[in-house]
Amino acid sequence: MARMDFKQIQYFVQVAELNSFTRAASVLRVAQPALSRQVRALEVELRQALFERNGRGVTLTAAGTRLLAHGRGILQQLERARQDLEEQRGQAAGLLSIGLPPSIGRTLTVPLVDAFRQRFPRATLKTRIDVGALAGPRDAARIPWPVLFAKAYALVARDMAPLRRVYAKLPWPHFYELPQSVAAIIIERDWPEAAPTEKALFLGRLKDPAAAPLHELADAMRHHKTAPIDSIPDFRRILMLAALPLPLRRMILWLGLNLGRQVPNYFGTFAISPLGSHGAAIVDTIPVWTSFLNYGPIDGDGRVDIYLSVDHRVMDGGDAARAITALEAVLNGAIRDELLAQPPLA
Repeated sequence: MARMDFKQIQYFVQVAELNSFTRAASVLRVAQPALSRQVRALEVELRQALFERNGRGVTLTAAGTRLLAHGRGILQQLERARQDLEEQRGQAAGLLSIGLPPSIGRTLTVPLVDAFRQRFPRATLKTRIDVGALAGPRDAARIPWPVLFAKAYALVARDMAPLRRVYAKLPWPHFYELPQSVAAIIIERDWPEAAPTEKALFLGRLKDPAAAPLHELADAMRHHKTAPIDSIPDFRRILMLAALPLPLRRMILWLGLNLGRQVPNYFGTFAISPLGSHGAAIVDTIPVWTSFLNYGPIDGDGRVDIYLSVDHRVMDGGDAARAITALEAVLNGAIRDELLAQPPLA
């Protein structure tokens, strides 16, 4: 069995992105013979050539192209793990679930969560809400659940400024309040579109979902899921960014996260994961957005677990708890009313 190590993956990705052992050795600040030995050892372990060498540099083989996608993901995961451990050094970690009777839940949830967030600022909030009243109207209108959550959360954010606020470092550290929300929904697609393919995640943005009709948002999401990938501007930008050398890619991402007015153009103001439709949920995460909402499987009785991760520099626990409480009310109010008003589909 192959025993790849972090250094081999790091060296391979750098060579692949620069199409040159010489340039990669310069960026990594290692001797080129040592770099070549590590990449060659990786090829021996995998029993496949990863590069085609020529006088102008190197190009990836089919095996190398597939490994590059995995290698980038491994390096990103390790970087996120490092940041997570640094930020949570000395802090408690884990999942805490609290059950409250409905009669007192609405009264105690906000102060209880606020106190908890002050003590544990990196915690992810989890609660359980009832969306059973939406099931029938949603099925009749054929509106995806992520669209319902996106519009409902945007309606909540319209009345709660902290949900539209981002922390930006340029030109100086400050809060930047955006006039409207932009939802970023995680979309799973086959990539590349020609065989052989593998599953890849893209961000599909929905601009100002609070003001858009549900059927338009649903059409936009279907477009993101079915249209040719190179026909979708958001996806083209992601692929162009992924093709850049790592230092340049990191710089562009950092700028996109720290220029307040550019945040919605690159990332959106909040994100939603539709993993609940696959019977799973992300229990904890370090979001690049002010808030990251994801939901678990919806039970037969219409109840669903909601997970909300927020940037604690921007909002406190009380804001996050009020947002979840308001989300349930909007789903069962304005969103249900709009679903009932949808014309029946043939």
